[in-house]
Amino acid sequence: MPDNKPYEESVVQAAIALMESTRTLLAIHNDNDRLIYANDAYRGAFYLAADSDMDWYDMMRDNFVHRRGPVIDTRDIEQWLKYARSRRRKEHYREFEVDLIDGRWIHMTETVLAGVGMLSIGIEVTAAKQNESSLKDQFGRALREAETDQLTGLGNRRLMERLKRIFLHDENLHQLSTIMIDIDHFKPYNDTQGHPVGDDCLKQVAKVLVQSLRTEQDNALRYGGEEFLVLLPATSLSVAEEVGERIRHTIENKAIPHPTSEYGVITVSVGVAHVYADTPEYFNEVVELADKALYAAKGAGRNRVKSGTSE
Repeated sequence: MPDNKPYEESVVQAAIALMESTRTLLAIHNDNDRLIYANDAYRGAFYLAADSDMDWYDMMRDNFVHRRGPVIDTRDIEQWLKYARSRRRKEHYREFEVDLIDGRWIHMTETVLAGVGMLSIGIEVTAAKQNESSLKDQFGRALREAETDQLTGLGNRRLMERLKRIFLHDENLHQLSTIMIDIDHFKPYNDTQGHPVGDDCLKQVAKVLVQSLRTEQDNALRYGGEEFLVLLPATSLSVAEEVGERIRHTIENKAIPHPTSEYGVITVSVGVAHVYADTPEYFNEVVELADKALYAAKGAGRNRVKSGTSE
């Protein structure tokens, strides 16, 4: 009977050589989480010496102290390790991604092998993560461009529709105020002064609106033509009225010449509205109320602020 032992040994040696040379991370920890095997790729990622057999927790602690290996987002490594211990080996198989301090990303799998321990296999996915990040950045830029008025840099109607959906699903939003702004006698101004001057006027008004925003939740939009809309979530009517009056006053004080206006300068009419976010139609309602208040301001002589509420 032929002796297969030399052949079997050669196969084992070839397998070991393959595991050592591959870029795939390979490691086995015993049932006490002490390292019993790791190839060069695994040792390189987690900064383990060739003869090191430390347990998984000491490995993570050592990496954290020396600020290398995996990104561990904590100030208390012992608390982090305690949490990790509570999850480790709770499942027969799990997958996750490891973000390394050197910028690499590793897709890891952990498989619990009865009588052996835990087999860890890691594959570098840095290029895929970078492509994913690039695609997200491109999508974000495209979305911002699609939701931005190119002349003024303010949001447009498309952004308003997205904000509307966000507001309607925000259970913590209990009130919403809006300010509708219209440049008085803009058509004759645009016709007599020329479109480049008219465009500059729109830009100056837009800049005032941006400066009037108080929080990251506030938004200024170009509603259409010479009309603008300011959204003020979680804002009372009285505060919205103050913001509206400040906008009107600031624009008048810019003293942009308007030969065909009764005021001699560019002015705006402002409609302010407020509703409680307690019906599915509250967003449409508050915009309509602001629009009606705006026309009331125009009917009362322009260059003033009028308010409307659902109460």
